[in-house]
Amino acid sequence: MLRARRMGFALRFCPDVRVWHRSQRTTPRAVIAKAGRAGGFSIVNRHRHRDLLPSTPLLRNRWSLLLSSPLIALGVTLLAFARHRGAWRRAHTAPVIFAAKLAWCLGAARRLSQLGHLTQGHACSPG
Repeated sequence: MLRARRMGFALRFCPDVRVWHRSQRTTPRAVIAKAGRAGGFSIVNRHRHRDLLPSTPLLRNRWSLLLSSPLIALGVTLLAFARHRGAWRRAHTAPVIFAAKLAWCLGAARRLSQLGHLTQGHACSPG
C-alpha cells in the first residue's frame, strides 16, 4: 500500500467490495503472536514512511507506549465492535482481539527499545 502510494497510485475505499481472508493462524495464541510481530514491524515502517503514516505524540517512546497499551488495546477493541454492524454477535471474540491489540503494543515497545534511535522525534501508533 505504501509503495503504491509512493508510485502515485490513488487508493480508494469501496464499501461494496467484500474480501474473504483465510488466515493460517487458527488458534488464539497464533493470532496474538502474529500481532506482536506486526507491532514490531510497524515501528520500522512508521519510521521509514513517516510522511505517509502520521502518528500520535503519546506513543513516541517505549515507556509511554507500555503504560498506555492497556487503554490503547481496549479502545481499539471497542472501536472494532462499534464500527461494524452485527459485530456484537461475535462478542465472545473480544478477549482475543484485546489480547492481540495488547500484543501489538508490546511488540512495538520491544522494537522501540531495540531501535531507540528511531524514536527521536518520530511517533508510532497501532494500526
